Amino acid sequence: TSRTTRQQLRQSTNNDSDSSNNNNKQVDKEAPKIELTDETIGQMIEATFIQACLQLATGYVDMAKHMVAALTAAYDRNLPLQRNLLPLVDAATRQHNTANRELTPDEIQLRTTWITIVYLTLLTLDRLEDDKAENDNDGEEEKSLDDKTRAVDIPPEAFRQYGPMVEGLVKKHLGLLATTTTGDDNSDNASTTDTENPTAAALHAYNVKLCQLTLQTVQETRWANQKIVDENAVGPPQPNQMTMPPPPSGGGSSENYAP
Repeated sequence: TSRTTRQQLRQSTNNDSDSSNNNNKQVDKEAPKIELTDETIGQMIEATFIQACLQLATGYVDMAKHMVAALTAAYDRNLPLQRNLLPLVDAATRQHNTANRELTPDEIQLRTTWITIVYLTLLTLDRLEDDKAENDNDGEEEKSLDDKTRAVDIPPEAFRQYGPMVEGLVKKHLGLLATTTTGDDNSDNASTTDTENPTAAALHAYNVKLCQLTLQTVQETRWANQKIVDENAVGPPQPNQMTMPPPPSGGGSSENYAP
């Protein structure tokens, strides 16, 4: 399942990191390591949110993806959203306040919405990938997913408000929808007033973007940790797969040929 896959990828990455450290013992000085704790996850979310807002407004997504990565770590640790994660982010805001000002109520609400959408996207991805896999131990998988749903503590109203949008985008990502269907077609009722409420339309577009970035980040993590490339070369180009195109016909010199 997707949950097991992410856990295996993290373990594989940790093993690779340990091996690399052992091979580089001759290096006297190593970069300081930051222990990943619930508190540091909260700090990472706090530190990336405002920058993610500013970047998304200009079309850049780097900080938003950092925020998604931190939230994915929280989700994989079964950190309850309402009981633990949101209070940790609030505590980090009071302690560090990387925005150098007090956040407005609207900004705090937007941050909560984004956190919720990332959690909901990851849970929906787990559920739909489990359904798609059609494992023989369906009863065990269903129980495990129920336990995960209770553990991550997504508020019920989030399923009602954002569930249809997230479900549509995840299904499209997994190829479970016709290619003519777009994520916006699966939006919640608020999007029907887009032409009358530009603010609602902009917020809805950000929500869709966060969901898409979450799916993209999960996929990129799997590609980055992929050790064996299948015969169809699924994933990003690998060094051992890259071949030089043939030189131009007509006897041109290969020295003057820039692929």
